[in-house]
Amino acid sequence: MEFTQRLPSEIFISIFKELDTKTLYSLSLVSKGCNTFAMDNHIWNHIALNRWEGKQGMAEICSEPHNLWFKKAGTWKKVYSIVEQEARRSELNADDLVETTWRFKFNSYPIPHVGSPNFHRNGVYTFSGVMDGQLPWTFTKEGRVRVDQFPPLTPYRSTADWSLKMRNIHVTFASIDHNCFRKKLYQFNLKLVEELGLDPSKYILQPPKPSFSISSNSIEGVDENDDENNQENNENNDENNNEGEDVAMDHIMVLPSNHVFHDDDDDNNDDEDQSENDHYVIFLSFQD
Repeated sequence: MEFTQRLPSEIFISIFKELDTKTLYSLSLVSKGCNTFAMDNHIWNHIALNRWEGKQGMAEICSEPHNLWFKKAGTWKKVYSIVEQEARRSELNADDLVETTWRFKFNSYPIPHVGSPNFHRNGVYTFSGVMDGQLPWTFTKEGRVRVDQFPPLTPYRSTADWSLKMRNIHVTFASIDHNCFRKKLYQFNLKLVEELGLDPSKYILQPPKPSFSISSNSIEGVDENDDENNQENNENNDENNNEGEDVAMDHIMVLPSNHVFHDDDDDNNDDEDQSENDHYVIFLSFQD
């Protein structure tokens, strides 16, 4: 008799829930009984929810019951693999840019969030609250994102919270929310429902839709420094390689007073004299 049959299955499930994914993969090769437990949906459901906690784009997914994923053995393991593969994707496509809510900051100025930058599907970039008009955006051959004649932005994904980011020597874009995981799992659900011959109306919700106009209050507490040190050297190298490109541009941005930060020691004195209608002009010179 195989050893997995000598004890109640609940005991093995409780034990396997405490194992890491590599150990589970190894145990799945030991015997047929071990493979059954190593593929168990309840075990991978437990592992997945713990892994996804606090990751950007996963809150809605974690809160749903996902009865569909319990319909077939091994489904939760497949879902876990799909999410892990997507979490390692660093290159961006047009959907990522257009369907993501972005926050923006200058790398060298004490302003954590400015305006609402948006990339539109027709190749137009707008930045409400900071600039009027439109700028063109496009992808470079290397997969970076260029806005007008500014230095191209190198995309990457945060390993801490799975947010999307883009950075050049001057600025950093970071996602407040994105649909990457929801879109992947929506497509997976469609195929699974068809494979099982189930009624899609009972298991498939509407496709995920992008959400814009998130206020600056929703980004409080976000780590501004996540993964940026690893990208800074790459960006400096990129700038050196692009010295011959025409990237010089001068801009004047008028920011409302609530976007300007003062030293703590001067707060009490300055606030009394400051009018609500006061504005500060910041001259930004992006010169090679």
